[in-house]
Amino acid sequence: MQKMQKMRKLQFILAVSVLCGGVLFLPEAFGQKKAAPKKAAKVEKAENVPKDVFKEIKAQFPPRNMDPVAQKRILPARMQKVLELGKDAETKYPKAENLYQVQTIMLHAAGYLARQKNGKVTEKQYQEIADKILTSNAPVEDKVNTEFIVLSREVLANKMPEQQMGKKLEGLVKKYEKTPVAPKVLINAVVLSYQTKNQELADKYLDILKKKYPDNPDTKELIAAIDRMPKAGGKTSGKIFEAKLKTLDGKTITMPKDTKGKIVVVDFWASWCGPCRRLIPHLIKFHDKYAKNADVMIIGISLDKDEAAMKKYIKDAKIPWAITYTGKGWGDPTVKKYGIDGIPSVWIIGKDGKVVSTDAAGNEDKIVAKLLAEKPTTPPDKAGKPGKSASAKTPNKPAADKDK
Repeated sequence: MQKMQKMRKLQFILAVSVLCGGVLFLPEAFGQKKAAPKKAAKVEKAENVPKDVFKEIKAQFPPRNMDPVAQKRILPARMQKVLELGKDAETKYPKAENLYQVQTIMLHAAGYLARQKNGKVTEKQYQEIADKILTSNAPVEDKVNTEFIVLSREVLANKMPEQQMGKKLEGLVKKYEKTPVAPKVLINAVVLSYQTKNQELADKYLDILKKKYPDNPDTKELIAAIDRMPKAGGKTSGKIFEAKLKTLDGKTITMPKDTKGKIVVVDFWASWCGPCRRLIPHLIKFHDKYAKNADVMIIGISLDKDEAAMKKYIKDAKIPWAITYTGKGWGDPTVKKYGIDGIPSVWIIGKDGKVVSTDAAGNEDKIVAKLLAEKPTTPPDKAGKPGKSASAKTPNKPAADKDK
């Protein structure tokens, strides 16, 4: 499954809520005559999709802390069951006002099965489920979520050409520009553009947001996140990485003070995160390669809340590097400070204490090798200010010594 995302207001994935009872309208018998009432007649309502149906559907999704291998093994059958239960609800409650919520869950299940390319769900069937939501009585915000779930899949999974994506985004912005969700559409357009590294489109829609909706809370949150995250064109790259971390054995690591002169790979992760677990073997190989190099180290910043489950996983996976933990999950001070919106998120900090990369997962070896090959610089001072290049001129040495 894809990388786990946290940015609740900026993500594309719709959190599916479970509604109880409620009733829908049933028309009166055709042709029945009656006197015109002074007030609008109280209409009888039909049954909504019951809470128990949602409960059974939700039960098909495995818990977050399930072992990724076991999860991968059971998911195809579970997602197929979600579709079966959803179709059953469509048959039993065709006019239910909350049926679109069942179909939203079905859309996620169908998306997963379509990615498996095993013939159980085709792209056409996936689109048919999305179309049901878009033509339903779903609130406009839920329709926007569906539009972007589908578009992000086409772009990220099916590799939609950049030009086609631009036209799709333009169409969606125009379609909803006079609705209350216009800011949300623009925000999603910005996020998707950054995810595909399309800086031109991201800047275009961000400028519209700033001009039209400068006081919108979500706009402000997005701009703040971008300023923190260099991978989204922000301002963190090249800045000193500052953090006060506490390891599981009670030691405190203050960066950059305690890591001066070292290249630090910082892994934001959690034991309940499937993609994080899948990355661990790769990081262990990286660790083993540089185990004898005193200039390279790894620090894992855990977003776990369940300390016992985290420690068990660390022991079982034989993770050899320092793990820091606050028990605050997404509320961890370093996580909040640097706007981490999804894990795993691997950052690399240079010997000078500056952020070199915030999107290094899978490329750690290449980036670190390049840093090790560079001419050394003096580590940052106690205030965290970077030193000068070792090859620079100094007052007491002649210029000829600079290359020695």
